[in-house]
Amino acid sequence: MTEQQPLRSISDTHNGVSRAEHLMERTRNYVDAHIQQPIKVGDLAQHLGLSERHLARLVRRYLGISVHQFILKRRLLRAKERLCGSEPLSVVAYQCGFCSQSHMNATFSRMLSLTPRQYRIQAQTRDMAEI
Repeated sequence: MTEQQPLRSISDTHNGVSRAEHLMERTRNYVDAHIQQPIKVGDLAQHLGLSERHLARLVRRYLGISVHQFILKRRLLRAKERLCGSEPLSVVAYQCGFCSQSHMNATFSRMLSLTPRQYRIQAQTRDMAEI
């Protein structure tokens, strides 16, 4: 009779990277790869082989925010990158997974205290100052 190996705990390490860190990296990669689409927490958890509850605990433990907030922050990060260009705001909103430009505007204003247009102007002003 062979003894079964216990499942590795979330803090076990492999090659210097904890399982939790690996899962967080996979979470970020999944969100970034699917940023244009609606991302359901259940689909993300299933992709990682976790329950929704386990994923929620993991993200809260490492980032101090909910999974939904993490997804929104990744969308905003992508939007901030895209806003440095000249694409119309509606195109940026679509590319970042917002259902509309007004949804992106509201999320931007709520989380960054700036509209996307104001952010774009500030980014362009910063770029000009660096020349």
